[in-house]
Amino acid sequence: QKTHLNLSAPAGLIRAARGELVAIGRNGKIVVIQLSEGKFQIARDGALSTPVRVYATNPFGSLLVCCHPDISKVNGLFLAKMEEKLFSDQIENPTALSFSPDGRYLAIGNEIGTVKVIDIATRQPAWSFDVSSTDLDGPVLHLAGIKQEGQPCWMAVYGNQNVAAWSLDG
Repeated sequence: QKTHLNLSAPAGLIRAARGELVAIGRNGKIVVIQLSEGKFQIARDGALSTPVRVYATNPFGSLLVCCHPDISKVNGLFLAKMEEKLFSDQIENPTALSFSPDGRYLAIGNEIGTVKVIDIATRQPAWSFDVSSTDLDGPVLHLAGIKQEGQPCWMAVYGNQNVAAWSLDG
């Protein structure tokens, strides 16, 4: 038996908490799916106020953050209640997202190579990495949050094939 879910313009699928998956539509439609014995059931659904191109979940699978490069804001959706919150409207043309391993910070990369780190609890900027004084060039294509010596760190892949790594303490 096959079961289908039509998102009309899928952006992707990502793992959430408690064995759930989140189907993400480019139009902002979000569907939380529970899998059981090879079948799926829609647990919750909702919509973000903006279209989606880039997305990430926190390490606990409870918070989904999404953005679109043409819209200068990052929205979060708390998946248990399908409650939307604005996380940042201070970075132009966001292109990449990544949580720190402990889920306390969200790194947001953009089209001109800047990375801003947002404190999740306060939704305020905690740190920024400006590439204007470096040989890095191009958009941030990918971000990955890692933990090194107990500190959250990030790695970024840039459009010119360079990779940068840094921690919050510089």
